[in-house]
This record gives sequence, structure tokens and C-alpha cells, in this order.
Amino acid sequence: MRDFIKFRKIHPLILVLFLLSSIICSLCLSSSSLNPTPLCLPNDKSALLQFKNTMSIDDSFSDINYYPKTNSWNESTDCCSWEGVSCDKATGQVIGLDLSCSLLVGSLHPNTTLFHLQGLKRLNLAHNNFNDSSIPFGLSQLVSLKDLNLSFSSFSGLIPSDISFLTKLTSLDLSENDQSFDSHSFEKLTRNLSELDNLFLDSVNMSDVVPTPSKTCLHL
Repeated sequence: MRDFIKFRKIHPLILVLFLLSSIICSLCLSSSSLNPTPLCLPNDKSALLQFKNTMSIDDSFSDINYYPKTNSWNESTDCCSWEGVSCDKATGQVIGLDLSCSLLVGSLHPNTTLFHLQGLKRLNLAHNNFNDSSIPFGLSQLVSLKDLNLSFSSFSGLIPSDISFLTKLTSLDLSENDQSFDSHSFEKLTRNLSELDNLFLDSVNMSDVVPTPSKTCLHL
């Protein structure tokens, strides 16, 4: 009988706790429905899929550190969930693209849809095979870019001068490609990229350039 009396005293407290937890869960569900995680922007998704369709995958290359990230990209899923893609949590805009070591083979053209990703802050295409093509003129369209890595990707020719218009860049890696700077382009780069902290140019032909001292960490 004493135990039964104790249970009757405790029972109302359990009921109150249950009701409180139910109310809290309802509020959480209501909040999440009012503020759902935004999906990838349709234009960004289209741009990524079109870029994927211009590239091939080198299936013959065997290395556990290399794998085709773009294989996870398809029309039926949200592009913010795709391998190598990062999105702004508030807007759904694509802000990061890391396709390093993705076995990509092809060429970047001036009309590549990658340049449509206006919110892109980080672009990493390192360790792919761009068939000794030139880095296309047009990178300056990526006005938000802060980090650009095109190293070890079989680019060749002159480095386009419009890279110097990416004034928000803090890190630029063009190393280990068969490329070169002319004096005018390099002078523009060092003058305009005032936010640049790291510049990697290992194996880049700098024979026409005399580097001038700056705050930039220059790796030649």
C-alpha cells in the first residue's frame, strides 16, 4: 500500500514531464518546418551538371587517393549533397568545389559553366588532367573566389591576366604545370591581389619576371 501511494505521488510528475517533452518536440518540428535547409540553387545545379558532361573520367588510373567525385552527381538529388560540393547553409548557393584527385580528363573552355557559379569562394581542381590546355580567360567572373588551386593538372601556356581581377583571393596555387607568366601579367597580379597571402608557383616559367618584394609568401 505504501508503494502504491508513492507511485500515485510520482505519477503526476511523470505526466507533466511527458507533456513538456511533447510540447518541446512540437516546437522543434515547427521551427524546422519554418526554416528548412535550403536546396541547391537550380542554376548552380545546372551549371555543375553541364560541367560534368564536358569532362571524361580516367578509369585506367589506379590509386586509392584518386576517385571520380562527380559520379555522385545526378539530376535526382540535391547538389549540396554531392561529393566535393559545399553550399551556403542559409541560401543554398554553391560556395565550394573540391574536385581534386577526381580523375577528370578534358579541357576548360572560356564558356565553361563553372564560371556561372557566382557565389564560389573555393575552387580546387588539383591533380586532374586538362590535356595541356590553357587556363581559360574568364576566371575573373568568379568574383567571390578566395582560394584557387589548379596545381598538378596538366595546364599549359600563358597564365591569363584576368586572374589579377580576382581581388578577394587569399591563396593561389598554379604549381607543377607547364605554364608561364609574362612580366605584365605578373606585375598586375602582385599589384591587384592585395589580399593574397599564399602564392604557389613551383615549376611555373618565370624567366620573364623579376619578382618584387611583397607581403605574399611566394613559392617558386
